[in-house]
Amino acid sequence: MTDHGGDGRADPVRVVPVHSMAGRLRLKMLERPSQADAEALADRLSALGGIGKVTVRPRTGSIIVGFEGPAEPMLARLKEAGLVRLVKPPKSPPVKPLLQMGMLKLDMDIRRRTDDVLDFHTAVALLLLAAALFQITQGRLVGPASTLLMSALALMERQR
Repeated sequence: MTDHGGDGRADPVRVVPVHSMAGRLRLKMLERPSQADAEALADRLSALGGIGKVTVRPRTGSIIVGFEGPAEPMLARLKEAGLVRLVKPPKSPPVKPLLQMGMLKLDMDIRRRTDDVLDFHTAVALLLLAAALFQITQGRLVGPASTLLMSALALMERQR
């Protein structure tokens, strides 16, 4: 958001559109601005005709723009005015490897804390057994207790 061109105009802020609908845009800045830069950006956005309320939150990197009309033309105006530069959102990492890594870390942590007495599967099986026993004490033998018990036994069998 600094002036690199020497003409007094600030560089466009790199943003990812987060949410848009008629009358409202929410953009996420890739770089978090200082309080002074955020205020200057809010002033520049507010000076653009047709914009009602502008909120720039430097801590979260969020820009909320209120205006009249559809969102797409307003986004195009912000871009044409040199206030923002749209950037494609980063790709989300695949969920399966993240879950596998998380479960592996959890398994290692359980093993470390229990001196290798328990692992993740055994801990989950014990929790399911405890939940099944609780359901039995509540008189819910047929539905929840039997399902929890079967899941616990399946996990224990898998360990063999």
